[in-house]
Amino acid sequence: MYIDKKFFDEFKKSLNIYHDAEDDDLVRIIGSAMEYVDDMVGGPPASAIYPSRKKTLIFNRGRYDYNGDLDMFDHNFQHEIYGLSLKYRMGDVDETS
Repeated sequence: MYIDKKFFDEFKKSLNIYHDAEDDDLVRIIGSAMEYVDDMVGGPPASAIYPSRKKTLIFNRGRYDYNGDLDMFDHNFQHEIYGLSLKYRMGDVDETS
């Protein structure tokens, strides 16, 4: 899966990581988060620019994975996942950034 450098750098910054030592693990984490959120909510594919709500879910799932708390993500974000998936399915998402 292609991960845009700007998107990846934003993810690292959101985790307050400013070195390259963990980049391989972070690429795996963010790629997994992108696939998961794409599968759960639908909408634009991984290669597209992510709307802000979807990007927030991706970054949070990556954060949970990075911190070893992935089992809590679905529980803590179930309303956001469900709400955004409904919006995409109904064609009611107009975010562009």
